[in-house]
Amino acid sequence: MKSKKFPIMIDIDVTDDTAIEEAASYLETTPETLRLTINFAHEVFALAESRKITKGQLTSALLSVVGILVRESGEEEDRRELCMRMFEGMWATAGLTAKPWFVGSPPKGQVH
Repeated sequence: MKSKKFPIMIDIDVTDDTAIEEAASYLETTPETLRLTINFAHEVFALAESRKITKGQLTSALLSVVGILVRESGEEEDRRELCMRMFEGMWATAGLTAKPWFVGSPPKGQVH
Protein backbone atom coordinates (compact mmCIF):
# COMPACT_ATOMS: atom_id res chain seq x y z
CA MET A 1 0.00 0.00 0.00
CA LYS A 2 1.78 3.12 -1.23
CA SER A 3 -0.36 5.74 0.48
CA LYS A 4 -2.11 5.59 3.84
CA LYS A 5 -4.87 7.50 2.07
CA PHE A 6 -5.55 4.61 -0.31
CA PRO A 7 -9.17 3.70 0.29
CA ILE A 8 -10.67 0.38 1.12
CA MET A 9 -13.84 1.09 -0.86
CA ILE A 10 -14.38 3.38 -3.81
CA ASP A 11 -17.92 4.30 -4.84
CA ILE A 12 -17.46 6.81 -7.66
CA ASP A 13 -19.08 7.03 -11.08
CA VAL A 14 -16.25 6.44 -13.58
CA THR A 15 -17.95 8.78 -16.04
CA ASP A 16 -17.80 11.69 -13.57
CA ASP A 17 -14.44 13.21 -14.51
CA THR A 18 -14.53 15.78 -11.70
CA ALA A 19 -15.18 13.14 -9.01
CA ILE A 20 -12.44 10.91 -10.45
CA GLU A 21 -9.92 13.76 -10.54
CA GLU A 22 -10.75 14.89 -7.00
CA ALA A 23 -10.52 11.35 -5.62
CA ALA A 24 -7.29 10.65 -7.50
CA SER A 25 -5.75 13.84 -6.13
CA TYR A 26 -6.82 12.94 -2.58
CA LEU A 27 -5.42 9.43 -3.00
CA GLU A 28 -2.17 10.70 -4.50
CA THR A 29 -2.65 8.67 -7.66
CA THR A 30 -3.68 9.31 -11.25
CA PRO A 31 -7.22 9.36 -12.61
CA GLU A 32 -6.22 6.54 -14.97
CA THR A 33 -5.11 4.33 -12.07
CA LEU A 34 -8.31 5.05 -10.19
CA ARG A 35 -10.45 4.25 -13.25
CA LEU A 36 -8.55 0.96 -13.73
CA THR A 37 -9.28 0.00 -10.12
CA ILE A 38 -12.98 0.85 -10.36
CA ASN A 39 -13.34 -0.87 -13.74
CA PHE A 40 -11.64 -3.98 -12.37
CA ALA A 41 -14.22 -4.13 -9.57
CA HIS A 42 -16.98 -3.94 -12.19
CA GLU A 43 -15.32 -6.75 -14.15
CA VAL A 44 -15.30 -8.94 -11.03
CA PHE A 45 -19.07 -8.45 -10.70
CA ALA A 46 -19.60 -9.23 -14.39
CA LEU A 47 -17.47 -12.38 -14.18
CA ALA A 48 -19.33 -13.60 -11.11
CA GLU A 49 -22.64 -12.98 -12.84
CA SER A 50 -21.52 -14.81 -15.99
CA ARG A 51 -20.51 -17.82 -13.85
CA LYS A 52 -23.82 -17.67 -11.97
CA ILE A 53 -22.06 -17.06 -8.65
CA THR A 54 -24.50 -16.03 -5.93
CA LYS A 55 -23.96 -12.88 -3.88
CA GLY A 56 -23.14 -15.08 -0.89
CA GLN A 57 -20.57 -17.06 -2.87
CA LEU A 58 -19.03 -13.85 -4.24
CA THR A 59 -18.86 -12.36 -0.75
CA SER A 60 -17.13 -15.48 0.61
CA ALA A 61 -14.67 -15.55 -2.28
CA LEU A 62 -13.80 -11.87 -1.99
CA LEU A 63 -13.45 -12.02 1.79
CA SER A 64 -11.10 -14.97 1.38
CA VAL A 65 -8.95 -12.91 -0.98
CA VAL A 66 -9.08 -9.89 1.32
CA GLY A 67 -8.10 -12.05 4.29
CA ILE A 68 -5.04 -13.32 2.45
CA LEU A 69 -4.06 -9.79 1.42
CA VAL A 70 -4.46 -8.52 4.98
CA ARG A 71 -2.34 -11.36 6.35
CA GLU A 72 0.38 -10.42 3.86
CA SER A 73 0.17 -6.66 4.52
CA GLY A 74 2.96 -6.39 7.08
CA GLU A 75 3.41 -6.39 10.80
CA GLU A 76 0.55 -6.85 13.24
CA GLU A 77 0.08 -3.11 13.79
CA ASP A 78 -0.25 -2.60 10.00
CA ARG A 79 -2.79 -5.42 9.82
CA ARG A 80 -4.80 -3.95 12.72
CA GLU A 81 -4.89 -0.53 11.04
CA LEU A 82 -5.96 -2.06 7.75
CA CYS A 83 -8.77 -4.01 9.42
CA MET A 84 -10.05 -0.88 11.16
CA ARG A 85 -9.99 1.05 7.90
CA MET A 86 -11.97 -1.76 6.26
CA PHE A 87 -14.59 -1.69 9.03
CA GLU A 88 -14.88 2.09 8.73
CA GLY A 89 -15.15 1.89 4.95
CA MET A 90 -17.76 -0.86 5.04
CA TRP A 91 -19.78 1.08 7.62
CA ALA A 92 -19.85 4.17 5.42
CA THR A 93 -20.41 2.25 2.18
CA ALA A 94 -23.35 0.40 3.73
CA GLY A 95 -24.95 3.77 4.48
CA LEU A 96 -25.24 3.05 8.19
CA THR A 97 -26.12 6.21 10.06
CA ALA A 98 -25.63 5.09 13.65
CA LYS A 99 -22.26 5.93 15.14
CA PRO A 100 -19.99 2.89 14.81
CA TRP A 101 -19.02 1.36 18.12
CA PHE A 102 -15.43 0.81 16.97
CA VAL A 103 -14.39 4.34 15.92
CA GLY A 104 -14.88 7.91 17.06
CA SER A 105 -17.09 8.89 14.13
CA PRO A 106 -18.16 7.50 10.77
CA PRO A 107 -16.13 8.49 7.69
CA LYS A 108 -17.61 11.09 5.35
CA GLY A 109 -17.89 11.17 1.57
CA GLN A 110 -17.64 8.50 -1.05
CA VAL A 111 -13.98 7.53 -0.70
CA HIS A 112 -13.40 5.35 2.35
